[in-house]
Amino acid sequence: MFSNGLQGKEIKFKLYEDDNGSSNDLLIDQKFAINSDSFGINIDLKKVSQSAGGGFWQEGNEQELFVDIEVIETASHHKTATLNVNNSG
Repeated sequence: MFSNGLQGKEIKFKLYEDDNGSSNDLLIDQKFAINSDSFGINIDLKKVSQSAGGGFWQEGNEQELFVDIEVIETASHHKTATLNVNNSG
């Protein structure tokens, strides 16, 4: 993962198995601290459980995985831009 300005922040990392429109199976839910702008998360997919639902006839014999990453913010203020405003027309 590559980031900009997230050093020292914490993220919530969630790995899901896609269940074709129904509720997706949450496989991993962990928090990580970002130490640098280039940050890797290693996951041994052999240890990730197979989907609890679906079965071969509905989903096939392959898992479709996706990741949701959320930056956990504390009470802080970020100045993103300064705008000069006037009312001259």
